[in-house]
Amino acid sequence: MVRLVFTVLIVVHGFIHAFGFLKAFGLVHFEGLTGSIAKPVGAIWGMTACLFLLTAVLFGLKMDWWWISGFISFVISQALIVSYWQ
Repeated sequence: MVRLVFTVLIVVHGFIHAFGFLKAFGLVHFEGLTGSIAKPVGAIWGMTACLFLLTAVLFGLKMDWWWISGFISFVISQALIVSYWQ
């Protein structure tokens, strides 16, 4: 049960990062993201979303090295959040 909850949380976090990608490329408008996001930074938001989804898949498949993509996505996520936090 804990494994499932953790996997879902990782997927949700990945989708939250996808919002930054979608906003940067003008695909959707989000009220929660008030600042503008440049396209290169939006690509980083998208890459981070993909890394979180990869982490969820690896964790769900019980791969021993899931934490590597998880750590990389966590570090990039923190950098993005700190730089865009209002």
